[in-house]
Amino acid sequence: MPPRVLTSLLIGIMLLPPWAQAADRVHRLAFLTPASAATTRTLPLLIQELARFGLIEGRNIAIQGWFGEGRPDRLPELASDLVGLSPDVIVAVSNPAIAAAKAATSTTPIVMAFAGEDPVAAGFVQSFALPGGTVTGVAMLATETNVKRAELLAQALPEAKRLAVLAQSAQNREALELAKGMAVARHVELAIFAADSAQDYDRAFGQISASEPAGLIVLSSPVFFADAADIAGRAAKLRLPTVCE
Repeated sequence: MPPRVLTSLLIGIMLLPPWAQAADRVHRLAFLTPASAATTRTLPLLIQELARFGLIEGRNIAIQGWFGEGRPDRLPELASDLVGLSPDVIVAVSNPAIAAAKAATSTTPIVMAFAGEDPVAAGFVQSFALPGGTVTGVAMLATETNVKRAELLAQALPEAKRLAVLAQSAQNREALELAKGMAVARHVELAIFAADSAQDYDRAFGQISASEPAGLIVLSSPVFFADAADIAGRAAKLRLPTVCE
């Protein structure tokens, strides 16, 4: 996690009253994410930085992870379960997790980690200046950066007629909009292939290979981030120039 993103996330947590104020009890932080592997990479940094503010895991803060394991459809159920345990704050990773947490509680503070799209447009906050409600945190604006990455790959492969896009099912609308824009702007066909978990990669990459694209665009996703080594290896095996988060 980049230091500036981690700092912003921590500021979001520390500004949430009043759980971080009381030092005489164990505070409870729930971590809701579509994939446990992403948590393995980011949670140690979060624990380390929280300690700088006097919140020591096992002493005055307890952190529990709730993982969708590549199934975003499980997040609403998990959010409901964790809210039932009355955590002091929820750190939600990705838009599906943020939406699930927000739907599950109107009182527990929620810190967005890696919101993939505009949190105002998604209805998470009222505005950037005055979020209002119970949600704060970090937005990556992944839609915009996905577009920029696709443009960079097209520039790097000026003779390309077809590029493949690896997307999660929930990203189909975003991928279609990206495809339309690329088709108009650069006369490049984007072929979209869906994968929602590691179990889908054999099928998806078989289809990608059969379509004979000049390169591969991997859309921003916590699941793809967690499986980065696997995806990169598959793309390299197909000798596909690849752009990703």
